[in-house]
Amino acid sequence: MNFSDDILQRIEDYFNGDLRAEQLKAFEKQIKENPDLAETVAINKKMRLQYGDATWDFIADDKRNDEANALESLLISKEFQDKKKAIKNAGDLYFKNEKSKSITSIRPKLYFALAIAAALVVFFGIFLKDNALTSEAIYVENSNWDELPSLVSRGETNAMLLSTGENAFTNKDYKLAEKSFSTYIKNEKDFNVNALLYLGIAQLELENYTSALESFQKIIDSKTLDHSKGYWYKALVYFKRNDKANAIKNLEIIAANPEYYKHVKAKAILEAMQ
Repeated sequence: MNFSDDILQRIEDYFNGDLRAEQLKAFEKQIKENPDLAETVAINKKMRLQYGDATWDFIADDKRNDEANALESLLISKEFQDKKKAIKNAGDLYFKNEKSKSITSIRPKLYFALAIAAALVVFFGIFLKDNALTSEAIYVENSNWDELPSLVSRGETNAMLLSTGENAFTNKDYKLAEKSFSTYIKNEKDFNVNALLYLGIAQLELENYTSALESFQKIIDSKTLDHSKGYWYKALVYFKRNDKANAIKNLEIIAANPEYYKHVKAKAILEAMQ
């Protein structure tokens, strides 16, 4: 991907909207016909979207893509973020000290974007090879409790317990949530299985891992339509405990059954961990 200064300037003008209509048409045609140029433009686009932003916003456009989902877990990991900061600091120092005319003859931002992109490519190769999709990264990426279903009340007494438990959970008062859901499950013979989901996650947040695993196993044993959720959340418990072996066992069960909860995500994580 060695391009002339004119091409590099054209790329920057392309993103800045400085090309005239005929120039834009010709450059887009050139991108389609030149794979190396197309790759450089794509990398530069992603770097512009995320540069200086630790959330890596460019992933959002590919949210439903298996590889993007797995990549997101990698990008949010502490090790990757540390590497990203180191690359940025090195780049800042370089451009502060660099006096070469060959570099300063055009705007340095594009060079920095390409340089950091190249460094990231190398880093990805090493990072993925070393199985750096850490348990912590996978857990952080997937511990989004906003997707939990709202609980449906059944009867006056238990309606209060469910409401209290759900409100406490939303407010991250996991001790009260655990107490409310435990009482509800004991009092209600035909209880809402989703209450076990809330209970298990509250126990997980409280680091009561054994109790959390028991709650999620009860979901599996319930034989309800939602029983497969138990495998997913058991996997999260194991990732939180940095027990990859047992986490993988649960993900493999999900991956082997297309109808199971988080089937696509489980396959993506397994593939990324290979």
